[in-house]
Amino acid sequence: MRDNIQSLNSRELDPDEKREYDDLLLRLALSADILRDRREAAEKSHRDAQEKAAFMALVAPLQSRLAELIQTADRLMEHPEGIPSQYAPTADQLRSEVSRAKDLLQGRDPSSDPIAQKLKDLTKSAEETIPRLSERASLWDQFCDLRNRIQANLDRVFGELPQNDNNVLLPVVEGRQLFDQLMPLDSTITEMRNDMRNLSDLADQLHPLTQVEQEIRFLSVDVESAEDNYNSVLDRLNVEINDEEELERTLNILSNELQQYREDVERGEPISHDRLSYRRLLDDMIAHLDNQRAIVERSENARRFIRSDTRQRLDDLIAEARALLDAFGGAAESSDEDEEPGPSTVNGEEPRFIDKTTAARLLAELYPDQDPREVVAERVGELGQIYDTDSEFDSLDTSTDSRMSPLPEDATEADLQVRRQRSRWRRVLRTALPLQVREHSLRYASSEHLNMKESYRRWDTVGEVLVGGWISFFYTGSCCDVETLR
Repeated sequence: MRDNIQSLNSRELDPDEKREYDDLLLRLALSADILRDRREAAEKSHRDAQEKAAFMALVAPLQSRLAELIQTADRLMEHPEGIPSQYAPTADQLRSEVSRAKDLLQGRDPSSDPIAQKLKDLTKSAEETIPRLSERASLWDQFCDLRNRIQANLDRVFGELPQNDNNVLLPVVEGRQLFDQLMPLDSTITEMRNDMRNLSDLADQLHPLTQVEQEIRFLSVDVESAEDNYNSVLDRLNVEINDEEELERTLNILSNELQQYREDVERGEPISHDRLSYRRLLDDMIAHLDNQRAIVERSENARRFIRSDTRQRLDDLIAEARALLDAFGGAAESSDEDEEPGPSTVNGEEPRFIDKTTAARLLAELYPDQDPREVVAERVGELGQIYDTDSEFDSLDTSTDSRMSPLPEDATEADLQVRRQRSRWRRVLRTALPLQVREHSLRYASSEHLNMKESYRRWDTVGEVLVGGWISFFYTGSCCDVETLR
């Protein structure tokens, strides 16, 4: 309209028409400005509405996602049934959503936009949650690494420990090799104990998760079981190896003695003066060999790892000792109850006599409730492996004792106890102490390169005097003459 009016020739208008014309143009110009402003305002409002709708379309799901992730993180860290394996993924998701929120908030003034302010608050809360969640994720990773290492060590220990399900026993040489192979597992056991302590510390930091508490409990049982099994196997293996080696050593000593006796017989020795000593020695040796054979037979069923290869050798030595005993004129004419050994002479001294049966009675009265082996160990020294168990110690004597001197039918339990204690002492005095003297004599002769024949011929004489001194020492506390005891 303004353009049409402006196209008119204003010079043809009179003054009144000219004023009206100019006034109309002015009003049209003002109206045009107003329309332009209103259009621009409408367009801006429309654009703002579109932008707000688009912002809301982006912010709404982001706000919902952030709020949900923050709740999930709190639940994972605070609830006993939380799943620790979700720590790291949840932290990564929070970082991603926080980055998106910061991009949306860029260039916006949250103070004038409630929606933006709410998003900013959620972003701040998420940023505070992420470090705590990441720390627990790191703790859980350390926990898993330690747990897996402990489990691998458990598998190693249980895998290397011999199960022996088929009851296949090993020779002592292979048993020693197995023992040496198992020894490095001790460092593995120590490592597991240290790892368990560290694992418990991590579990405390992951409180209140029940999953870690359960895993700690199960692993503790497995580690304790592995350690107990390891110690049990190693102790048992060591005991069986030492038993077998000790038996082999004893049999070697006795075999060497029998070899000396055999050489004496072949040379027509000993002279008649020593025949009773030789017979008594062989009697004691046969008794000791019989005892060792009984121990071997009883231990065969109890062995778990080491095979005993000495039974045939024991039988051969017993047969050889009995043959030599026949060559010396049969068993010595004495018994457990009326033992009267011949005189013993050392370096020209006067003969001494030891009545071991009387000594056994006195010592049984002196130590009624003590094991003779403990008394000997305390006052003289360890006897060595003379007996395997108390049952073996008792059974071998009680049967002999009952044959020699049967108890009356009205015997009391006290009478039985006295007899058992006397039998124990007589066994020590007859077999254990002399054998120990003989063993030490052999060691001394070997170490000093002495004449073995002379050592074997004289050990009984020396042994009788030493045993007599020991008996006196038990009874009086000093090594007095044997006649004082009698």
